Amino acid sequence: VNWKSLSARHQKRVALSVEPWRNFLPVLLDGGCTHYVKPLYQLLSETPGLETLRDQRISYDSRLWDDVRGAGGYNTVTGIEDVERTIFDRYNTVLHELTHQVHGVMTADQGREIQEHYRQAKERDEATKNGFLSRYAGGSVFEYFAEGANALQSRKRDAYDSREEVYERLESMDPELMSLVRRGMAITDVEPNYPIAYVNAGQDQVGKGKVDAGALIGARTLKGDGATASELATRAIRIYPASGSVRTTAADAFWRAGRPLAQVLDDLKEARSTVREEDRYLVDGAIGSYAWNLGLVDDALTGYNALLGYQSDSPEGLWGKAAALALAERWDEAFPLYEQAVRLRTGVLSLRCDVARDLIRAGRLDEAAAHLDEARLLEAENPIAEALRGWASLAAGQPQEALEHARQARAFGDWCDLARIVEAHALKATGDPAAAAREVEPVRARLRGNEPPGYIYLPKLATWQSIHELPLVERKLLEALDRP
Repeated sequence: VNWKSLSARHQKRVALSVEPWRNFLPVLLDGGCTHYVKPLYQLLSETPGLETLRDQRISYDSRLWDDVRGAGGYNTVTGIEDVERTIFDRYNTVLHELTHQVHGVMTADQGREIQEHYRQAKERDEATKNGFLSRYAGGSVFEYFAEGANALQSRKRDAYDSREEVYERLESMDPELMSLVRRGMAITDVEPNYPIAYVNAGQDQVGKGKVDAGALIGARTLKGDGATASELATRAIRIYPASGSVRTTAADAFWRAGRPLAQVLDDLKEARSTVREEDRYLVDGAIGSYAWNLGLVDDALTGYNALLGYQSDSPEGLWGKAAALALAERWDEAFPLYEQAVRLRTGVLSLRCDVARDLIRAGRLDEAAAHLDEARLLEAENPIAEALRGWASLAAGQPQEALEHARQARAFGDWCDLARIVEAHALKATGDPAAAAREVEPVRARLRGNEPPGYIYLPKLATWQSIHELPLVERKLLEALDRP
């Protein structure tokens, strides 16, 4: 983006860094991807396209985005100091972040091949504790591929070079990844990658709340256009019946278009055997999630156990299995799994909220408060976390405090059903059952009408929030209002 502002010295280093992926540069440019070299004085959230990262944290380790030098994605940023460091054979952040962008325009089959190599590396690491070039490379399939590209282009300076991501270590530890990256860099026919780049451009607009920018199933679902989304989903399944990604995206579209979730779950379970084996982990995760929502503990555990069979330290698998076990009040089994998931994804707000919710249900209020404190650091004005603080106050016998939290939660986001339910409990406990009934009537009306869940766009976070899912744990709390 700011090529002309760079010195000739830095332009040369950037050109050398992007050269390995030269065949993909026209694809990325045509799709509108950018790469900005950030001056020392700028924060990440002050760079083009990343303004919404202000005060946000990284899901892996909870660092503030503004405390890191760069970021990958559709709009990529690298610090000028990292460009300078490559002159002295230091870590090549430009190449690393560019590799993320290239990974993002890989075709489905190319992406599956990378995913399969990552799965094999996970198995190898579990057996040997030495399956990855670095701990960071093991964190996700995207970092695994990018670290491989970096290592391929970085030979050791001398015998005292202590870098982890170097050619020699890649050659000895993961020759399959070396071969995979080499094949990727040697691709000359990039025509199949152009449609992916155009889809990414549409997704970037969707991420900014502009759902009219694309006719994707997901975009139509976000917009609330259930009929169109369902039609697109049906066509996609007919054309790509073995794709796990298509199956799970379609399932979400069908549910939000009004198909009963039990039917969506049954259809997904029936379709699982027709999905290609390397994609089934996607279907397993969706099965686990939908079954949990419905309160089907055994089905949820089956789905999440299958996901963990694919990758034993899958954060989503650990998280989902913990939630399923907690649904059955198998606390001693659930919370150790939650702890493992949190260690892998310390900066995921919804995970912190789920842990806190189940700790409240288990009567472990002090531990729940600790997770809600962490949640406040991640997002100070999150309505779900605030509603959970209200639920904790109810459990502690403090209805007036619960009422204050619930009303604050609704001020943060009136779409939060849990906030309404907690507020109703607090009103009932303070002697106003009529007001309690009024507060939850919109929730009950949606249940009576079998209204599907939807999405709402949160501009400050540049993200879409799923609303009105009403899982069993919330429905039980609602039903408790009818008890004396």
